[in-house]
Amino acid sequence: MLTVCPLSLRAACVLVNSPTVRLLLPGGFVRPGEQSLVGAEVIESIHQHVFDVFVMTASGIAARTGLTE
Repeated sequence: MLTVCPLSLRAACVLVNSPTVRLLLPGGFVRPGEQSLVGAEVIESIHQHVFDVFVMTASGIAARTGLTE
């Protein structure tokens, strides 16, 4: 079984009924329109876990802040 911790509610909805995925959602606030989880609660929740693989898709890029999701 694969444990997946998406920061996107859209991704969570796709994975929720998969028999091979154990879904882990971090706490936090939902960013309207984007339907992503954001805030200090998300960061704290993620720091409580150790992940073997991290996949990030980039939604934005800026010289000052780099890649963002």
